[in-house]
Amino acid sequence: MEVVHPYSGVHLVCSVINIHPISYSSLDQELKVSLLLKTHNRAALTHKTVKKNLTLAGYENYELLIWDNGSTEKNTISLMEEFKPAYHRHYPENIGSAQGTNQLILNATGDLFVDFGCDIQLPNNWLGQWVDVYQKLREVDKKVGVIAYHWGHGKWEKPVMINDILVCPTENAFGTALFGREVMDAIGSMNEWTKYGIWDGDFHYRTRMAGFENFHMEGTMATHMGHDAGQQTPYRLMKDENLREASKIWDTVLPEYISGKRDYFVTPPEKL
Repeated sequence: MEVVHPYSGVHLVCSVINIHPISYSSLDQELKVSLLLKTHNRAALTHKTVKKNLTLAGYENYELLIWDNGSTEKNTISLMEEFKPAYHRHYPENIGSAQGTNQLILNATGDLFVDFGCDIQLPNNWLGQWVDVYQKLREVDKKVGVIAYHWGHGKWEKPVMINDILVCPTENAFGTALFGREVMDAIGSMNEWTKYGIWDGDFHYRTRMAGFENFHMEGTMATHMGHDAGQQTPYRLMKDENLREASKIWDTVLPEYISGKRDYFVTPPEKL
């Protein structure tokens, strides 16, 4: 199978290895969605973005789970409680996005998961449309990995018509992402190598190794309200340092995936 290096953009070829069993639940029932939200300060921006997104969801069968990565702004915690989350953990330190996501999945009860960005503004009816696209792809026996909304930057793929909907098959579904519990059953958990960077690209890569297909939603776009590339804030500097570290790690593990020395299944962590 052909894949693309998330950092260099180089196309590579690897074999599908060590396929773990994949099981699917029936689509005859309304699917419950677990919205996975990680927070770290930026209280005003996070509250405004989440409030609008929940108002525009267009789908009611969801639960909101929040992992706070050591916020020092006290109102970050209190403002999030306004949304009555099913689970809300204020951890005393910033353990990063991948570890926070794993902890939320361990506490979630949904059939589907949404990696719910604290600064990503989504379009009207975003969740209803997402679930509909997921179900239509599943109706034609697609093994759906990640379905993502574009953030407005990055590679755009050629759209195709599948079961009367337009989607863009993609190698790396960067952007705000939806994926099913069957994906996590197959690959285990996110790799917790760094606080930021690599974990999402690694996740998309491993879903494809496990036999799933990734997609971008055609004709839809999310807006990254907190996009801060190039700025010199402490938060941005921390992210840039982690991204540099992530790039070095990826250069090491990618050949191991390609050669079959590294399996795509990662044992889930214990609850913190």
